[in-house]
Amino acid sequence: MYTFVLLCTAVGIATAAGSTTETAACASERSKVCLVKSLNDGSEWPDLANRTQLQVASGHLKMLSRPMTDRMEKLRTLQLEGLQLESVFVRANFEELRLSGNRIVNLSTDGRVSASSSAHRLKVLDLRSNRFANVSQLAPFRKLVELRLDGNAISVLEMGPFQGMTGLRWLSVAGNRIASVVPVPSPPLELGELVHLSLASNQLQVLEMGTWQLPYLETLLLDDNQLVELAGLQNFEQFVSLARLNLVGNRWSCPWLTGALADAGTIVIDRSQVDCSFEQVAGVCCQFAAATPGSAEQPFVAETRIAREKMRTIEALQERLPREWDLLVERFEVKLQDQLNKALAAGAPVTRKDVEKLRGELATLVEHAKELEATMAQKVQNEKRLVHFMIDMKNRLLGQAIETDALVAQWGSEWIELTRRFN
Repeated sequence: MYTFVLLCTAVGIATAAGSTTETAACASERSKVCLVKSLNDGSEWPDLANRTQLQVASGHLKMLSRPMTDRMEKLRTLQLEGLQLESVFVRANFEELRLSGNRIVNLSTDGRVSASSSAHRLKVLDLRSNRFANVSQLAPFRKLVELRLDGNAISVLEMGPFQGMTGLRWLSVAGNRIASVVPVPSPPLELGELVHLSLASNQLQVLEMGTWQLPYLETLLLDDNQLVELAGLQNFEQFVSLARLNLVGNRWSCPWLTGALADAGTIVIDRSQVDCSFEQVAGVCCQFAAATPGSAEQPFVAETRIAREKMRTIEALQERLPREWDLLVERFEVKLQDQLNKALAAGAPVTRKDVEKLRGELATLVEHAKELEATMAQKVQNEKRLVHFMIDMKNRLLGQAIETDALVAQWGSEWIELTRRFN
C-alpha cells in the first residue's frame, strides 16, 4: 500500500512537471511569417520548417545554438530583440538578423563554411545595445549591406574584417569604447558602396583615414571623440560624394581644421550647439595645438594669451560693426525725412530731381557700409589665420626644440660612456 502511494505521488509530480513546459506557437498556421508572443528557455519551439521569417515579441533566451536552428533551413529573417541573448549561431541561409537590446557577446558560424567563401547570405545585421566586442567574428559575412553595432563594448576596431564586404552601404559603430582603429593589413581600405559611416561617441584620439577609398560616402559622423586632426587627410575632397559631416565635440587643431574645411563646398557641416571656449571654424569648435605636458611651454604662454585676447576683441568688433552701421543708416533716413518735412512746411517746392538726389545719397551710403563691412570681415579672417599660423608654428618649433634637446642629451650621455670605456 505504501509503495502504491509513493508510485502515485511520483507519477503526479512528473505529470505536473510536464504540464509546465511551454509550447510556443506561431500566430498564423499558414503564413510564411511566424509571430511568437513569448519564447523562453525550455519552451518548445514552433515548427519553422516552412517559415521564412521569425519574430518573437518577448521572452528570455540565453542562446540560439546550432541544434536549435536545425529546422530553420528556409528562414531568412529573424527578429529576436530584447530577449537577453548572449550567444547566437548564424546559419548560412539567414539574410536579416535583428538582435538589438540583448547581451550578445558571441556570434558563431558553421566551421565547415569557409570565411572566404560567399556561402553566408547575411545582408542586414542589427546588433545595437549588446555586449559585442570582437569584430573579427564578422569576417564570414561578406555580403553584408547594413551593419549596426552602436552601443556595444568595442574598444579596438579592426578594419580588416570589413575589407571583404564589397557591398556594405551602412556601417555604424557609434557609442562604443573605441580608442584605436587598426588599419587593414594591405592598404588601402576599399568600401566602394559605403554611403554612411559613423564613429561618433567613442574615445578616438588618432584616426588614419588618408588611405580610405570611399567614393560613394555621403554621411561621415565623427562627433564626440577626442580627435585633434585626421592623420594623412589634408581635406575632405577625397570623399567626392560627401554631403553631411559632423565633427563637433572634439579637440580639433584650428590650423588643421581651417585647411581641411577650406574647400568643403556644398558639404553640410553640423554646427556646435555650445559656445566655443576660444575659436571655431565653420561652426565647429577648435583650439591651438597643445604642447607636450611638462615641456618648456612657458615661453609662449604670454604670446598665446595676448593672441586669444586679440581674437576676442576682433570678434566683438565684428559683431558690433553691423549694428552700428544699421543705426547710422537709420539716423540718416530720419534726418532726410526731417529735412523733407521742413521743406514741405515752408512751402518750398520739392522736385522729383531732389527726391532722386536724396535717394542716390542714401544708396551711396549703404553701398559704402557694405564695402566697409566686407573689408572688415576679410581683415578679421586674415588676422585669425595669421594668429593660427603664428601659434601653430611656435608649437611646432617648440616640439622640434624639445626633440633636439633630447637628442643632444642622449648624444652627451653616449659620449661620456664611450670616453669612460676607452680611458
